[in-house]
Amino acid sequence: MKRALWVIVVNLLAMPLGAQTHVRFSTTVHWPNSFERAIRPGLVFTMEPLDGEWRFGVKSSAESTENYAECVTGPLHGPTNLDLLPWRWAPNAPKGDAQHVPDVQEFGFVLDDDSQKYECAEAAKVANEIREGRNDIGSADYKARPQGNVRVTVLGFRLQPDGGGFLFREVKIAVDITVPDAKEKRPR
Repeated sequence: MKRALWVIVVNLLAMPLGAQTHVRFSTTVHWPNSFERAIRPGLVFTMEPLDGEWRFGVKSSAESTENYAECVTGPLHGPTNLDLLPWRWAPNAPKGDAQHVPDVQEFGFVLDDDSQKYECAEAAKVANEIREGRNDIGSADYKARPQGNVRVTVLGFRLQPDGGGFLFREVKIAVDITVPDAKEKRPR
């Protein structure tokens, strides 16, 4: 009995938990520069300037307009964890919205164009059903596509006064990205 239990425990410990790619790096980005870092072939972490803030993303290439994180990172409207907003770091930031070093912004992302279309279609369907006041929201046959995870830690920043607000001059970040094995089965 003890031997059988021992064999089961050893086999469980030897089982792979799922292949994953981990990418970790730190960088300092100066306004208004963008930043890109390859995660693996076909996936790039991006940080792009947009209207006085930076926007994080994961794309198929630095030139792509499709951000694989947008449809799987809520909320559907308003600021999300994809947005690095200078007013949240300002000395006069509203208490409930204020961010301080070190602060973490975490978000998921899908792994390819087909998954992006699938998740965006489902997000649009859910948003419409919520607007209509329906209780039975979402597709009954919905199956989430495999997702990676990005964890951005803001380690430091410099702000510049701009009228009544602030703009980033630079931000130092540490990024930890986890991507599941590309061979995982995707629902069709």
